[in-house]
Amino acid sequence: MSYADTHPMFTSDNFPNFFRIVPSENAFNAPRVALLNHFNWTRVGTLYQNEPRYAL
Repeated sequence: MSYADTHPMFTSDNFPNFFRIVPSENAFNAPRVALLNHFNWTRVGTLYQNEPRYAL
């Protein structure tokens, strides 16, 4: 069980006994595409933080 892992590598196909509390990063792709389509945006930029989440 993980309360923080969102990496797509940990799918139920690869790890059938792994359970996550938060959704996979891939779960957010469909809403992102829907937002882009809703506003007819064809070019976007993405900002992200390149460090592990929940790390000390």
